Amino acid sequence: MTRRIIVLGLSVLAVVSCGTDSELPAATATPVTTAPVSTSAPVVTAVKEPAVPGVVITSWTVVDGDTIKTDGQSIRILGYDTPERGECGYDEASEFLADLLETGTVSLIADSGDDTDKYDRLLRHVLVDGKPVGLSMIEAGKANARYDALDGYPLHRYQDQYRATDGENTFDCVVVSLPQTGSAVELWNLPGPDLDCSDLRRKVRITGPDYHRLDRDGDGWGCESYD
Repeated sequence: MTRRIIVLGLSVLAVVSCGTDSELPAATATPVTTAPVSTSAPVVTAVKEPAVPGVVITSWTVVDGDTIKTDGQSIRILGYDTPERGECGYDEASEFLADLLETGTVSLIADSGDDTDKYDRLLRHVLVDGKPVGLSMIEAGKANARYDALDGYPLHRYQDQYRATDGENTFDCVVVSLPQTGSAVELWNLPGPDLDCSDLRRKVRITGPDYHRLDRDGDGWGCESYD
């Protein structure tokens, strides 16, 4: 009797044990969050170099084909020459320069030699989007390459380009001959390539228009410092 109770008790325990195991909840996996792995290269912001060197200007007045004014300062553009007022090609050169300066970013850069000329004009190259306007003027037949090492002036950075592009007769108009009487036969009393006192090296009599701006005080004599 005692043996049967023990066996029966063991059987009940086995059944209860089995039932308990079958009712355990299944294991639940804990989700793991993984940071996405970037396969692209890191973004690098490039520093853009200025489009043109020098001092950028935003306003100017065209005096003629080789001179402008900005902020009250006259700028004589280096390396080329255009006709003076009253000369063949003056209007065309001035208008071409005015239109050219409106096409892009305008900047000024200095070069070797003097910073100003005898008229206190700054001596500068003028660039439009990095291209010197002197080259554009010569290419268009509105100017001649001048005032460089071949003329006794300092070598400038665009001299070779200007000289290679220049031709014997770049002005696209006909030069009208002026009457030549008395002192008017002298070169400084005639329109033509710009003359400086350093070219003449003597006092000269100015008859009629002062084409080359040699008579600064308006008394009819030019280059009086050579008197």
